Amino acid sequence: MLSEAMQRVRSLRLSRATLADSMTGLTSEFANSLSALVGFSLLGRHLGPTEYGSFVAMYALIGIVSCLAFAGPGLAMLHIGMQSNLPEVARRFYTQQAVLTVVSAAVAIVLAPVLIPGIGTVVFVLFLAAELLGTSLTTLAGNLRIVATGYRSSIVQQVLPQVVKIAVVVALVSVGHLTLTVYGFVFMVCSIAAGAATFVMTAHDLGLSRRFGRLSWTDLKTTLSMSSTFWAWGLHDGGDKLVMSAVQVGPDLGLYAAAYKLVQFSNIPVNALMSSSFRSFLDPNVGNQLKRALKYTAVMTVYTTIAAIGIIVFAPIALPILVGKSFHGSIAMARWLAPLLIVRGLLIFPGNALVGMGRVHAKFVAYCSSAAVGMITYIALIPRISWKGGVIGSYVADAFLVTALWLLMLTTHRRNADKSSPQPERAVEPAQPAA
Repeated sequence: MLSEAMQRVRSLRLSRATLADSMTGLTSEFANSLSALVGFSLLGRHLGPTEYGSFVAMYALIGIVSCLAFAGPGLAMLHIGMQSNLPEVARRFYTQQAVLTVVSAAVAIVLAPVLIPGIGTVVFVLFLAAELLGTSLTTLAGNLRIVATGYRSSIVQQVLPQVVKIAVVVALVSVGHLTLTVYGFVFMVCSIAAGAATFVMTAHDLGLSRRFGRLSWTDLKTTLSMSSTFWAWGLHDGGDKLVMSAVQVGPDLGLYAAAYKLVQFSNIPVNALMSSSFRSFLDPNVGNQLKRALKYTAVMTVYTTIAAIGIIVFAPIALPILVGKSFHGSIAMARWLAPLLIVRGLLIFPGNALVGMGRVHAKFVAYCSSAAVGMITYIALIPRISWKGGVIGSYVADAFLVTALWLLMLTTHRRNADKSSPQPERAVEPAQPAA
């Protein structure tokens, strides 16, 4: 009786903590989306569909290499740091992140002229430095706080990069100097300054050293596994823009990017719950991962269905207000992409559950496979039918990933249940009489 009451108290505490973390995640996602909305509106109006499309393709490439530079290492540090000595783990990850940042930057600079011919090298390097140096330091500081004091304590680090972006864009518009070159330079300076200051203050507050440690191959294996999953998702999500940019479909890329951005704005609650609940999926005391994933997915399916209908109805009103009449062609594209919200809502939580079940490699294989399916579809269709090829490829890749993740989760749950269930005792056979 007492143990039941204690279990109920623990469940209540977990629910309250999850709710508080979700509100923190919602705040972070709101800041991300507000930054994207301001950038989308102001950049779209000033650059026009063609140049805006190249800008979005550039960020698709930067997003993919960022997965290896700091997104994957950050997740690995959360995973290892919550189970080990944080001061020592932090120093090892400083070294690892520095090495992976150099590798990521080199790969991006080599690929940029082929994948984004519409963006000059100088502009690309400016934005790449802003993200791989400035944003990565801020993210690192936030991850240190999450491990040391919980998810809610990292809210400043989560929103700071977006605040910097909004401030820079608005300031440049107000003085009439919003070009990609000026934007890239000012953003790089501000981002690196903010990131360095945040990291130094966080390390001081937590009593952590800022010195590099020894590179651990065990840590690196975990990081590469998690980074690869992020990288595969980045390719899955941004591969259509990169292929459209590489084959130079012209204004269609900018129109498609604007429609895609409108759909992403509607994904704020999904992303907030995804990021805030991930830590709980790693907690071995939370309980049934399958039940948890089903509960979250059911809630998100209701929301994404309503959001998709809203996009179909209100896209003709929203897009002209946000980016002007030159993006009128985005309206039909947004309606094509709207149901993708529902599909995306189905794939997030089984992926989180698989990590909680220890099936990180299985999740990685599923993501890589879906990225490969998507890229094959993009390469086959986009040169022939332009943006419609991107839409079709997105649905094909997402449907493949949803199917793979749910099958993997159900199979793993069933296997774990079989292992934990008591085995029936074997009957003892009577001894045979001697001949």
